[in-house]
Amino acid sequence: MNILIGASYQSPYAGNFIASLLALAETAAAAGDRICFAFPLRKEGERPWVPWLRESGFQVELLDETLPEEQLLAQVLDLNQRFGTELMYLHFGFLQSVVQHRRAALGKVRILFHDHMGFGLGTPVKKQRRRNLLRSGFYRLRRIDVISVMEDKHRSYWLLGSRHWYVPNGIALRRFAVEELPREALRERCGIQRNARLCLLLAWNPEIKGVDIAVEAVRIAREADPSLALGIVIQGSVPDKSFLRFIETRTGIDASQTPWLHFLPSTEDIFSYHRMADCFLSASRTESFSYGVLEAISQSLPVVMSDIPGIKWAVEYSRSRLYPVEDPSACARALLSVPQLGQIVSNADLFLDRYSIQRWCERVLSIIHSM
Repeated sequence: MNILIGASYQSPYAGNFIASLLALAETAAAAGDRICFAFPLRKEGERPWVPWLRESGFQVELLDETLPEEQLLAQVLDLNQRFGTELMYLHFGFLQSVVQHRRAALGKVRILFHDHMGFGLGTPVKKQRRRNLLRSGFYRLRRIDVISVMEDKHRSYWLLGSRHWYVPNGIALRRFAVEELPREALRERCGIQRNARLCLLLAWNPEIKGVDIAVEAVRIAREADPSLALGIVIQGSVPDKSFLRFIETRTGIDASQTPWLHFLPSTEDIFSYHRMADCFLSASRTESFSYGVLEAISQSLPVVMSDIPGIKWAVEYSRSRLYPVEDPSACARALLSVPQLGQIVSNADLFLDRYSIQRWCERVLSIIHSM
């Protein structure tokens, strides 16, 4: 089968997502499928991971999503004709609008959307479920199928009948760039004291990722354990003013003058940050399926998590502690239990098997070949 894999992936880092797509492409190619990748054309140029895909033997095309719909459709039709596309497998809304509006023009090409999103903030979940129900009816009319990474979201597509699937993410341990420095050298480079107990938080969005909850929780926990520190992995290399203002408005803490707060630049090799951390903190207000939690579990790192639906899959992890979402005091108590969590025998191998990239590839390809 000729499969076009497309994604509006913004990050300059490949991370788990691009590594997963590469594993999928290699598995599909070994089974006799042909793969072509498509991504948005960027004014600033190609993402650094694009050559990685090409060097692995795959065709990569860049499409200009800023064009008027008719011109963008012409680009898509041209690519489909040149590649002989039989199925378009699309992520993060890539080409979603033109595919929905001009489905008939795509003819017999099958369409599969991969929904990575959970339920958002600001709108009641029941209302979002109803919207998704209506969307699933629209997709059914347009002959569009859906994979969801969140089980609760998956159920709201029920008007698609058997044409929608729940597939949790898989853990891809391969990265196109790897950091070789040991724990102490990494800590020294990031300005983190040797005796600090570092909590690691991924925070591409401060509201969704609960940065304010995490900061307040560490502040409270430090009253009992002054060695606690918080490392916040941000987009880019330095936090912007709005990020710092969010923290100060929500917590009253001036992050730029707080020595136990560390802003860590984005990195391709997140496992290097795991090496210098003592626990992983997921303070999210909403989540679909967290790559961050899965990656931390793969390294046997203790994990403190907000008790939200998108995290339910991880409750069996032996070194985890859940706390009620948006409760910094409960989060602080959970953080203080981390030394004890670290002494528990880890069942990380169970998760590495259950959520392996091999299982993910096999499941996605079985869906693709059943369409």
